[in-house]
Amino acid sequence: MKQSEKQFEKISGRKIGALGMGRSGLAAALLGKRLGAEVFVSDSKSTEDAGAALEILKSAGVECETGGHTDRILESDYVVISPGVSADSTIVEKLQQQGTPVFSELEFASWVNQGRMIAVTGSNGKTTTATMIDYILRAENYKTFLCGNVGQPFSGCAADIPSDGVAVVEVSSYQLEFVDQFRPDVALITNVTPDHLERHGSMKQYRETKLRITSSQTEKDTLVLNIESPELDARSIQTRARTLFFGKKETLSTCGVGESGQAVFLREGVIFGNFGQTEVKLFARAELRVPGAHNVENAMAAASAALAFGVSPDSIRSGLLSFPGVEHRLEFVTEIDGVRLINDSKATNLDATISALQATDGAVGLILGGRGKGEDFAVLGQSVAGKVGHIMALGESKELIFEALGKITPVEFADSMTHALSRLLDLSGAGETILLSPGCASFDMYRNFEERGAAFKEAAHSLAKKAGHKNKAGAVEN
Repeated sequence: MKQSEKQFEKISGRKIGALGMGRSGLAAALLGKRLGAEVFVSDSKSTEDAGAALEILKSAGVECETGGHTDRILESDYVVISPGVSADSTIVEKLQQQGTPVFSELEFASWVNQGRMIAVTGSNGKTTTATMIDYILRAENYKTFLCGNVGQPFSGCAADIPSDGVAVVEVSSYQLEFVDQFRPDVALITNVTPDHLERHGSMKQYRETKLRITSSQTEKDTLVLNIESPELDARSIQTRARTLFFGKKETLSTCGVGESGQAVFLREGVIFGNFGQTEVKLFARAELRVPGAHNVENAMAAASAALAFGVSPDSIRSGLLSFPGVEHRLEFVTEIDGVRLINDSKATNLDATISALQATDGAVGLILGGRGKGEDFAVLGQSVAGKVGHIMALGESKELIFEALGKITPVEFADSMTHALSRLLDLSGAGETILLSPGCASFDMYRNFEERGAAFKEAAHSLAKKAGHKNKAGAVEN
């Protein structure tokens, strides 16, 4: 049966429920409607909070309810769940008790995709790595669709991907909770460190959820793993896919990974790839335009996935060396009186904040906090000591930050992004950096990390204008 016939059979004429009308839920609902399904969307948000999404769905002829989940959704043949809806919510338990299948938006979109797929997950570096892969594939003249957690939802483009196209999908652990037959040609796990423990309950469960990315892969597919991440020990991973590794050459050798399993490796500051039986120099780490050891790992991850996909060394080199970075990830915003302002809003766990501090030269004023994920802020102690001169703590976790780090460096509470940034500017001198790297989710104050990053940039540019006026006035007086 052709893929187009399979998608028609699974969707057209079916009664499909959709839980949540955020970006993923909205895209899934519109895709189902487009392919001839009877779609019903249910969201716990109020009509006012649902806003534009509700209007879009109504305009498309999709029935909706807001303010809670009634039993109407229990009449569905199956339900597509948005990543923001918890697996242990009451409505999901009801659906499971009556035997109604529940699928993630990721799974739903994959039924429709007729092209090939590279899927990227991990605790940190997903967006950067997926975007790097997109750059590499474009250098090889592939028609790519960057989607999932980056760009548009997978459901927003799946029906438009041709058989010779490639979906590069950034995948979160939430999206992997309800996959069934999701099968990437190449699956990549950048790393696994503590994250989302408040949802998954334990590191063991979080790791197992991440590994669902390979659960339906076959011998024809490839799983790419980071040898430097202890949680990705191949001996404890069940997969039928061919397994390739990236990392430092000495680590690969120490861990007993044979030449055939070494995709890309770092040796004496140079990144190499194993193409067949030939070791090829790709580039020196110093040639990357993005800073930090974590970005060297991201580049090796992207190169490994591309190598597994059959991309040439020249395209891997060209794609990676042209990559300028992604918004909200160690993004330079502006400079005020010699102080650099860096937006790393995408750092939503403490490991990401540690990487950001390691990648930032010189003294740092740090904006930290938000909605914590069950991690202990004390793990930042070594990274903060001697480097961070002052912390402005934001959001729900500010007291925890003070308790964990207040004896290492001064910690003050901020009630807004502008307050935090303004105070750090008062405390910083030329040559220093103010870094927004919150180490937390944004949902206590913002809708997402993008909105948080935008707030930082808006405050930065506003303060830069004031500083410019002040400097001009000073010059006139002198």
